[in-house]
Formats: sequence, structure tokens, C-alpha cells
Amino acid sequence: PDAITSLLGVQPNVLQRAGDTRTFASGKSSVAKDGLWAKVVDSDGGKAEDVLDLLLADIPSSIEKISGIAAVTDAYFDLFVARMAGEKGQMDMEMDFQGITLARVAATGLPLRITIAAVPE
Repeated sequence: PDAITSLLGVQPNVLQRAGDTRTFASGKSSVAKDGLWAKVVDSDGGKAEDVLDLLLADIPSSIEKISGIAAVTDAYFDLFVARMAGEKGQMDMEMDFQGITLARVAATGLPLRITIAAVPE
């Protein structure tokens, strides 16, 4: 994680090193098998494109160099969206992205992963 922070010049707001021990409220512990570096942008009710634009504003164009760090096995933008689902778990959702936003993502050389979660009411 330190190499990624140094390369990007951006501080993560989620950081985990391989071997870190985490203790849960239940008292059980878990040892991380992998490291994690994440810059998370939270937004309640905002448009997905606006959130992606906020993230892109913080991440320099040199991000494609992440793949050159030996310990990095997986690098991507992850757009996670959680929406309240109806009684039977149904949910409708639309996301629109302008070409310029998608071009900015493409210019980083990293894939875009979109995860949509239907959360029961």
C-alpha cells in the first residue's frame, strides 16, 4: 500500500496490509491474506457519474503505473451502488455516463467494475 500511495500522491481512506489482524465486535479475529488500498467516495443519492467524476478528480493520470508494482495483482475502479429493494427484492435502476467520463476512465488504463446491490427495506 505504501508504494501505491507514493506513486499516486493520494492518501487512501481504506488501507489494509497483508498480515494485519482485525478484531470484530464479536471478539473473533481475522488475519488479512491480501493488502488493500482504496480511495472511497461516498454519496447518498448522487448520480453515479458525479461520484465517478469526484474519484477521477483525486486520482492522477499516472494510475496505470500501478500495474507495474510487483505486489499489485488486481487494480480497478469499483463503482458500488446500493439501492433499497422492494418487498420481493425487485429494483429498477438506471445509470448514465457521458462519453467524456468514460474516456477519462479509459485513459487511466484500469477497468471499471460496477457492483449493484439490492438492499432489503
